[in-house]
Amino acid sequence: MGPVRWLAEKDLRRFAADKNGAAMTLVVPVVLAALLGSIFGPREKAAELSLLVVDLDETPNSAQFVKAIDDDPSLSIEQTTEADARSRLETGDAAVAVVLPKGTGAALTPAAMFGGDPVPVQVLHDPSRKTEADLCVGMITKITMQEVGRRFSDRAAMRSMFEGLKESMAAASKELSLEERAWLALFDQAIALADGELAKDDGQDDLGGGGLEPPLKLEKASVTAAGPASGYNSYSHNFSGMLCMFLLFWALDAGKELIVERESGALTRIRLSPVTSAQILTGRAVSTWIIAMVMSACVYVFGMLVFGVQILGSVPGFLLVIVCQGAFIAGFAVLLAGVGRTERQIANVATFAILIMSFLGGVWMPSFILPTWVQSVSQVLPTYWATEGLAAMTWRALPLSAAFLPCGVLAGMGLACGVIGWRTARWD
Repeated sequence: MGPVRWLAEKDLRRFAADKNGAAMTLVVPVVLAALLGSIFGPREKAAELSLLVVDLDETPNSAQFVKAIDDDPSLSIEQTTEADARSRLETGDAAVAVVLPKGTGAALTPAAMFGGDPVPVQVLHDPSRKTEADLCVGMITKITMQEVGRRFSDRAAMRSMFEGLKESMAAASKELSLEERAWLALFDQAIALADGELAKDDGQDDLGGGGLEPPLKLEKASVTAAGPASGYNSYSHNFSGMLCMFLLFWALDAGKELIVERESGALTRIRLSPVTSAQILTGRAVSTWIIAMVMSACVYVFGMLVFGVQILGSVPGFLLVIVCQGAFIAGFAVLLAGVGRTERQIANVATFAILIMSFLGGVWMPSFILPTWVQSVSQVLPTYWATEGLAAMTWRALPLSAAFLPCGVLAGMGLACGVIGWRTARWD
């Protein structure tokens, strides 16, 4: 057992000698587990769903309905115009919007529960946020039934309903039959009851309207700049996210190769030629960028041919995002080569950085699933801007102008990484 113990001690000492590697081995699973737990773990307070509300009816009843929606603790609403709501859904700045048409207020009465066609209400949503749209439909249906049920205890509403029924029956027939006269008598009694008994019981509990037909018909429709017929292909996000993450891993390999060349002496021989250090790093950046372009082309060609990924927005914008994403990858490779002192150090630190950027930046899953504080942090990460830029040019179908901000951020971050890597590079 002596040789076995000696070999085991040797491996343990090598592990402990690499302090960065040992720390990353312990830190990475703890950090990732904490982040995943923050998403899927139980929360003391349920998250509110953000909802845009467009009130085209603008009546007291519709205003009361909007207030009831706002009072629901599960919903956080913002009133706006239909044009603004559609614009924000197209760009992904909002998840769900409800458009209350003309006639909404009139439909929210007890009489509407007993006949007539329900009023169609549009529930517009970002196609990638269908789950949130489904939840909003359920909650608004519940609020609708509660509001109409509440009016069953409103004597004025009940009187109006029965008087309307009397007028409708009288207008339908010039000569009333015995049965119709009985109905009219029943309506008179109901009006008297509304004036008397219900007036004495204004504090009764709201009714839920159980078993009655909702007066509003909620119709879901996805909104993109290309129109609802374009649909939503989830592979568009998956391909952009996985491409971004594996380009980062390619940058890690490119940075490690420069360290290997330095340790093997190949870099020293190159520097003996009339080549400057800036040219060496620029050459590494260019080769990394070219390979990143080839990887991007292969990934998207496969996605388009096999999984139906489409460029519904600007083709020049799509190509510009791909190019700027490659520029960031090139700069990131130079940064790793500059700040890393050993091949193992780059592998440990960069792997941790890539996993965190991928997780927080929405590469693994759409960023809106993440907690609010994570969504705020994600906007300073290149992975967020890469996936958002590609989403804008593919399934969101946005114009060329929507690519400028993601491209500017990616190119700027790539340049900053390259400068830091060049200033910190060690050649011996």
